[in-house]
Amino acid sequence: MPVAGATGESIFLMARSGLDAVCVDHQAGNYLLESLTRHVGGVVPLGIGSAALAIMAYLLPEELEAVLSANAARYAAYELPVSTIRGLLEQGRADGNVITDGLMIAGIAALAVPIRPKSRDVTAAIAINLTTARLTPGRRATLLSLIKNEIAEIEAQLNLAAQGQRG
Repeated sequence: MPVAGATGESIFLMARSGLDAVCVDHQAGNYLLESLTRHVGGVVPLGIGSAALAIMAYLLPEELEAVLSANAARYAAYELPVSTIRGLLEQGRADGNVITDGLMIAGIAALAVPIRPKSRDVTAAIAINLTTARLTPGRRATLLSLIKNEIAEIEAQLNLAAQGQRG
């Protein structure tokens, strides 16, 4: 993921797997940083962490409710009530990205943008994890721009592949 080299921050590619999000790729930043998944293959419930929230924000309403209900007991382990997750999902849909600034792990911020290919469900997101001190408003805008550019390239490739399959 080129954005990793451009930022020096830890980058995660997360994909949906049922009621969870799994880390399918991770590029370490220039400094050690704790994460919820800890490694490639690590899993979190949908609704926990910026990437899992970014994916979940674009579920159809009935599917969203089913996931919230099924994962409600799991959210308690993270000390997050469903009402907080709902608020993050609403904000994520409005903004087109999710930012968790110290919410999941004290001192750690994360921002994620969903990968949204045309006419397909959102099943993945790219997230950047960094210290809360490094997430200044100016840096936030720069990081979001870098992620969105990378995602635009991914979406274009997915859209071309889909056209070739229909073709």
